[in-house]
Order: sequence, then structure tokens, then C-alpha cells
Amino acid sequence: MLATLAFALGAPLSRVAVPVTAVEVTFWRLALATVVVLGIALAAGKPAAYLWDWRTFGLGGVLSLHFLLFTLAAQTTTTAHTLTLVYISPVLVVMGSALVLREPPRAIQVVGVLVTVIGVSVLVGFEPAATDATLFGGVAAVGSGIAFAVYVLAGRYLRRSIPLTSYVLAVYGWAAVWAFPFAVLSFNPAAYDGIRVLTIVTLGIISLGVGHTLLNAAIRRS
Repeated sequence: MLATLAFALGAPLSRVAVPVTAVEVTFWRLALATVVVLGIALAAGKPAAYLWDWRTFGLGGVLSLHFLLFTLAAQTTTTAHTLTLVYISPVLVVMGSALVLREPPRAIQVVGVLVTVIGVSVLVGFEPAATDATLFGGVAAVGSGIAFAVYVLAGRYLRRSIPLTSYVLAVYGWAAVWAFPFAVLSFNPAAYDGIRVLTIVTLGIISLGVGHTLLNAAIRRS
């Protein structure tokens, strides 16, 4: 529940962050979340392991892509449209769990998939006529949902071999590294003011650092 509440801030605050570019927002979110998790790891005496593991490096790229596409969608189309299409990811996770992880879907998961499909259909039906912006945002949102599903499935697969703190620290850190060069290229200091900085800090610490980390913990117990 707490993770869901933290996630709810993602799309609307990404819109508030404009004119800061999507790749800059992505980098700052991931960098701040890395600092949060690093603080937790140091306080708990957990080693910063698995930083040089090719799996966390690759998943960092997937996570960076997810947040970049999510932010692009949130900044170019409506919040409802963005979340509607991103939330195809639970359907993909259930399918992937059955096909890749050999985990047959439980009854509650089947019900969840049906509710998701119905909800997506209803919400898309209420969307206004498509424009170039909504089409671009829709494609970005779908891509974000696919990347997120891959990330969740990989997290479930690796939950027995990599401890949670080490996992999120390595993946968040590598995701920030993936985003960094693109953020540098698009950096425009004039886009930053007090509201934008506060918005990005909230996205990084609350929405990602807290919410996304709690999601990773939940994935390991489901």
C-alpha cells in the first residue's frame, strides 16, 4: 500500500518538472534513490556487493529505460493515459511468470489480469481524440510497461541469489550511470527553479527511493 501511494506521485510530478527534460528527471531520480539506498546499506552494515555483476548492469539499463519512457509519456500525454498503458505490465508479469519462471498463475492473479484489461479498455475509451503528442506518449507508456515487466520478472528470478539491499543499490546505481551521459547532453540550468528542484527531490526520494524499493521487497515475498 505504501509503495502504491509513493508510486502515485510519479506521473503528476513528472509533469510538474517540465521544462526539465525527461532524461534529466530520470537521472536525478535514480541518483537520489541510489543515495537513499546507500544510506540504508551503510546504516545496516550491508556490503555494496554485486556492483560488477553483469546482471545488475543490464537490469540498470532496463530500469533506466523504464523511467525514461515513463517520464516521456507523463510529460507528453495525460496522467490517466500514461498510467493506463503502463499498467499493462501486471498482465505481462503474470504471463512471463508462467512461461519463463514456470509459476502457474494463482486465482487472484487471474482476477487481477481481468480487472486490469477491463480497466484499460474503459479508460482508453474515455480518452480524447488522438494527437501526435498522445500517440507518442502512448507508445512511450507501452514501452515503459514492457521494460517494467522485464525488470519485475528479473527481480523475481534473482531474489534467491542477490540480497535485496545489494540488488537495489547496484541496479539503481547502474541505472543512474546509464542515464548520466544523456542527462549531461540535455542539461539546461535555466529550467531549474525551486519548484522543479523540490519536485525532482520528491520523485527521487519518495516515489523511487521509498516506493520502488518497497516494491522490490514485495516482489521477493510474492
